[in-house]
Amino acid sequence: MLCAVFVQGQSFDVSKLKSQLEETKDLSFKYSINKKLGTYYQTNKPDSALFYYSQSLTIAKQLNDMSLLGDIYYSLGVFERLKGNYNESIEYAINASKYFDGIDDKSGLIEVNTLLGHNYALKKDYDKSLMYYDKSASLCKAIGSKTLLVPSLIGKGNVLYFQDQLEQASALFEEAIQISEKFNSVDDTRKAGLYINTGNIYLTQENYPEAIEKYKKAFNTYFLLNDKFNMSLASYNLADAFLGVNNYDSSLKYCNINLFLANQLKSQEEIKYAYKGLTNLYEQKGEMDSAYKYYQLYVIYNDSLRDQLYDLQVDELVSKYQNEQQEKELIAANEKVEQGDLLQEQTSRTINLLIAGGVFLLCVLFLVYWLYRRSQKANALIKEQSKMISSKNKSIDKALFQKDILLKEVHHRVKNNLQIIASLLNLQTMKMENEVAKQAIEDSKNRVQAIALMHKSLYQDEHLNMVELKHYLNDLVGNQKTLSIKGSDEINFDLQVDELLMSIDDAVPLGLIISELISNTTKHAFKDDFKNAKVTIRIIKENGKSILSYKDNGVGVADDFDLYAGDSLGYEIITALTDQLQGEIKLISGTPFSLELKF
Repeated sequence: MLCAVFVQGQSFDVSKLKSQLEETKDLSFKYSINKKLGTYYQTNKPDSALFYYSQSLTIAKQLNDMSLLGDIYYSLGVFERLKGNYNESIEYAINASKYFDGIDDKSGLIEVNTLLGHNYALKKDYDKSLMYYDKSASLCKAIGSKTLLVPSLIGKGNVLYFQDQLEQASALFEEAIQISEKFNSVDDTRKAGLYINTGNIYLTQENYPEAIEKYKKAFNTYFLLNDKFNMSLASYNLADAFLGVNNYDSSLKYCNINLFLANQLKSQEEIKYAYKGLTNLYEQKGEMDSAYKYYQLYVIYNDSLRDQLYDLQVDELVSKYQNEQQEKELIAANEKVEQGDLLQEQTSRTINLLIAGGVFLLCVLFLVYWLYRRSQKANALIKEQSKMISSKNKSIDKALFQKDILLKEVHHRVKNNLQIIASLLNLQTMKMENEVAKQAIEDSKNRVQAIALMHKSLYQDEHLNMVELKHYLNDLVGNQKTLSIKGSDEINFDLQVDELLMSIDDAVPLGLIISELISNTTKHAFKDDFKNAKVTIRIIKENGKSILSYKDNGVGVADDFDLYAGDSLGYEIITALTDQLQGEIKLISGTPFSLELKF
């Protein structure tokens, strides 16, 4: 009931602010309200926040008030940093610093320099980050402000920690703690975070008594705040620190606290780490049976979390697909009224067939992934057993060999089953007259075959869990040229692929993306005139990232074409698979068509 009253009160305040915004004519007051609304919405409704911040900026420019301009540019910088747009945040912060410098507002300059330090740290440009943190610290000393110094101390300490300068980082964290405790300059949550940061440094330095002292302070603070999640993290750290001094009883105590809190939170992630801590404890004690028992539980929860992530990605793709079908159903409903009962029945059958084909394809993808994960889990468990129980090396090697054979057989059978599915889809298209449905089934067949080729590569190559990318893509392009799509065999494919090994988790979405791009090129790029038609596909490894470049010399698309706003299911699949790869895709050129994917 108290939560409900609080929420209603918050909603009332926002409504009241909006009413005041409409009624007042005072520009300074309008600026203040718009900024408050922007701050309120910046974590949950960024589009609304940007609107209100933009209104504040417009008013500040109208008033030509340098203090307000510095203030709103700083707020926009914080907003963009929260969104992860570090370059935009830096640009806003630099603008803010010009206005603060113009009116000699040192407090504003301190906050701006600290924000710049945060941004460059997140960009891993540590030299610039340290430069801005030092500027902020110097200004704090110039005006004698200890409280404004704390954020820059924490930021600089984190940078030095990442650079393995542990003693300097520890000194900065200790200074921040002393200021916080003396002036109460930060809230208890951030203060507990400081204790954790300092404890981590002592733990890295193997100074276990100091680490235990800091972790205990953090645990007690979180206990008073009733913050069970962070209590769980602190108890895990305490168990690890006590293990460093061979205090097994205390380590076990905090391991059990960690597991108890994780179960209360119903957090599989925290339960996983609790079992990891128990595994480390019993392994160090030499009780290998108990260590292996908890390791098995750790593996189970770890795999469960990965399966949940995959399920969320599949659900998202299904949801997008179903939304598109609902829109098509509305269009089809209008056409039924105009064209009569005969066309109504035909359109309905087409839509149902498309939905069934899409759901069927998603089920096949999930089945393939599930089979792979089960095989991978069995292989991983056997390998860990071989490390923990040396006396059973020979029997484990034999089991591993049998599992390799089994895994090859699984990939072989999955490939055969997918080929059967593709053949059934091909037979289905022969009996269909509706071109829309026929094309949809053809596209589904191509996607199934792309996955089947990947499994063929897995059981033919010596790497059972990695795909030789060049060999796989050669097969994929060759298969595409033999399909029944008009003109596909006339296109000249130029394939330039580095010698790369890729996991199945990355190879499947990459193969499907290339298949979709080739399909779109064949259908739309050459307008049935395939003379001199050429497609160039290039994949390289650069600075730890894989880069796919795809080009064709067809008619192209408009330069302002938006991959994410297109109506095509093919482009929706491409963007969804790009998100699965945690990559970035962008259109390099509309005419001729050229795009780049980094992941």
